[in-house]
Amino acid sequence: GYGAPRGPRVIPGRYQVKLTVDGTAFSQPLQVEMDPRSKATAAELEQQLKLGLEIFGEVRRGRQALAELSAAVNNLGKLKEQLKGQPPLLAQAENLEAAMGAIEKGSRAEPGTMGLEAAVSGLQSVLRVVEGGNRTTPEQAIEVYRLSDEAAKSRIAEWKKLKGGELVEFNRSAQKAGLRPIEISAIERVAETMTSQ
Repeated sequence: GYGAPRGPRVIPGRYQVKLTVDGTAFSQPLQVEMDPRSKATAAELEQQLKLGLEIFGEVRRGRQALAELSAAVNNLGKLKEQLKGQPPLLAQAENLEAAMGAIEKGSRAEPGTMGLEAAVSGLQSVLRVVEGGNRTTPEQAIEVYRLSDEAAKSRIAEWKKLKGGELVEFNRSAQKAGLRPIEISAIERVAETMTSQ
């Protein structure tokens, strides 16, 4: 599934931990101390946290879009059974399915087009590298981040455009044919629930 990724580690310092149970809030101070074996400077740890939080946000956005795509493809697959007697609507559904597949997996026709799934995987790999040691992040990891981030943002933009354009048009056609449309807001709610767990 597309569960929420683990967030970056905090840097040494004083924190307040808060837990709310049945409307009652409990808080406790927490002191995070530096590993005495670490040679990292405070500046390196700050840079690591900043980059980790940035990547973490991108991973969450990518996983949200992947969960939405998965739910939409699943709903479209169920609906396609009802479209067998309606060739124009079936063709529209198949075109949508192909477009969603290209966003998720990438395009074989264009080798440089990384799909959202691979982009999110690349971002998660970089996040593990950033979190993997108290040191400056290697340039190779920064380059993987740049490429993966660029691809993820492009694919997410394509999904938003598809969701607000062709999917809306398909839903109108499905409703005119007396079929239940793919509920975009329901897909977004389900995906949000899946990625926040």
